[in-house]
Amino acid sequence: MIKLVYRKSFISFSFTFAGMVKEDYVKLKKKFPSLPEFDELDSEFDLCKIENSDHLLKKIVVRMSEVLEKIIDNLESVLQPDANSFIELYECKAFDEKELQDVVDVFRKLMFCFHSLQEAELDSSKRVETISSVFDIWVSLKKKLVFVLSKQKECWEKPFEKDEIVGYLG
Repeated sequence: MIKLVYRKSFISFSFTFAGMVKEDYVKLKKKFPSLPEFDELDSEFDLCKIENSDHLLKKIVVRMSEVLEKIIDNLESVLQPDANSFIELYECKAFDEKELQDVVDVFRKLMFCFHSLQEAELDSSKRVETISSVFDIWVSLKKKLVFVLSKQKECWEKPFEKDEIVGYLG
C-alpha cells in the first residue's frame, strides 16, 4: 500500500515538472520568437523527459542530440554494416544504389545537425538558432527517415532464402 501511494505521488510530481518546463519554454519563446512551438518540439523530441527547467535551452539541445544519435547510429549500420552482424548485413541489402545515396544525403544532414547541437551545448549564444534550425531540418527529413526504417522493417517480412543464410553465416 505504501508503495502505491509513493508511485502516485511520483507520477503527479512528474507531470508538475513537465508543466514547469512548458511554462518556462513559453517564456523563452516570447523572448526568442524564432523558437519552435513547445508542443511541436515536444512531439518530436520528448521534452517532457526533461525533469526541470534549469538551463532549459541547454537541456533541449542535449535532448535533441540524444534523439538524433539513435537515428544516426541506425543509418550508419545501413551505410557501413558490421561484418560480424547478421542483422546489419541483411538489412543493408534491402537498399538499392539510389536509395543508399539518399541515405547518405540524410546521414550527412543529420551529422551536420548533430555537430551543430554539440557546438551549441558548449556555446550558449548558438542555442536558440540551433534549436530552430535543427528542428526545421528534422521535420524536413522525417519522410525519408520513415522510408529507411520501413525498408529495414520490410526486409524481415519475407522468408530467408537458403542461399542467403549460408552466405551470411558461412
